[in-house]
Amino acid sequence: MKRAEVYIRRGVLIVYASSRTTDGVWLGEPPFVTLKADASADEKGAHILDALRRSKNDIPHPQRWDGADQGLMAAAGVKNWSTFVKLARAVSVEENGGKIALIPMKNLGERDGFVEVGEHTIHVEAVASSGTIGSALDRAIERTE
Repeated sequence: MKRAEVYIRRGVLIVYASSRTTDGVWLGEPPFVTLKADASADEKGAHILDALRRSKNDIPHPQRWDGADQGLMAAAGVKNWSTFVKLARAVSVEENGGKIALIPMKNLGERDGFVEVGEHTIHVEAVASSGTIGSALDRAIERTE
């Protein structure tokens, strides 16, 4: 499986690849691409497809967690998770078996983070155009909580 994450905060999208460690934990990997939330569907979809291409499996599990979210915080222009999460929404994107699932997330706050709102998932074919994927992202963002 391949995975990407999209956060929406203050009119800005942050898109990045997520790779699974040997212990099964998903970690964000640079680059953390920022673009305006009103960017074209084609541009949004292109960044999602690029992030999915860069997603890997079985990367080394970190020995230390210090700074694990530093790239995301820098892209958002904030210093810490508690500031970031207050205004953030999220969509998780998974590619598996020729399908892409865009999964809206519910923001549970600083302590509990984000959880999937699986019943609102949007599915598209992995061979879909970047514009189709970007439009699906827009619909998924509308379904975030």
